[in-house]
Amino acid sequence: MKISVLCPSRSRPALALRMAHSALDTAKGPVEVLIGLDCDDPQRQDYYKMIDQSSGIPLFTFTPRVSVGHIWNELAKDAISNVEDESESEQQDHLFLMANDDIVFLTMGWDEAFASAARQYPDRIFVMWAEDGINGANHAAFPCVSRKWIDTVGYFSPTDFKFFRHDTWIYDLGHRLGRLHFIPDVNIQHLHWSAGGVKDEITDLNRSSGQSQNDQRVWSETDWRRVNDAQKLREVMIMRQVKA
Repeated sequence: MKISVLCPSRSRPALALRMAHSALDTAKGPVEVLIGLDCDDPQRQDYYKMIDQSSGIPLFTFTPRVSVGHIWNELAKDAISNVEDESESEQQDHLFLMANDDIVFLTMGWDEAFASAARQYPDRIFVMWAEDGINGANHAAFPCVSRKWIDTVGYFSPTDFKFFRHDTWIYDLGHRLGRLHFIPDVNIQHLHWSAGGVKDEITDLNRSSGQSQNDQRVWSETDWRRVNDAQKLREVMIMRQVKA
């Protein structure tokens, strides 16, 4: 199974490079890392110098500036476009991992663990995640879903929120379906500022202008959409059971 690691980033080229290399260096199978930038990022050229030229990691710039939810979706679309020549079964097996630039992949063969877990669900409907050093089994801060999941609901990430709750949306859908799968033996460490990571101007930017309050309001107003999307996914599960 191919895995695409999707990561929006802004003004953090060194962190993005560390994340990307950790994902690639610890993987044993086909893994790609896609990084999305804002067109007005003041360190955009540093990304190109440190990442694109030195490592060959695909780098994408988006214009105009959009939310991280939009960037995650654009990265997923690009990853999907890269495998259109594969068989339908191979395409549906494609996995997509929501990532931040402040995470580090620590477990060798993490990708094989994800692939092994995915094979437990023949319908490919699941939300998987690894130990991040903060949430454990309680929450999927960096959820992984399949191409089948994306094709069914029509997106990878919701785009309604300014910064928060993208991961919670996916986790909530998995919870409604009873398809949450925690992988405790894989460590994808989240070096969050609250857990000893770096707190910088981007940290402050992402938590300014009442974004948390806005996203909480939007969350409450969009429950009906999660109900609908969960039903779409449930129908895939039912159809698979009927065919079996």
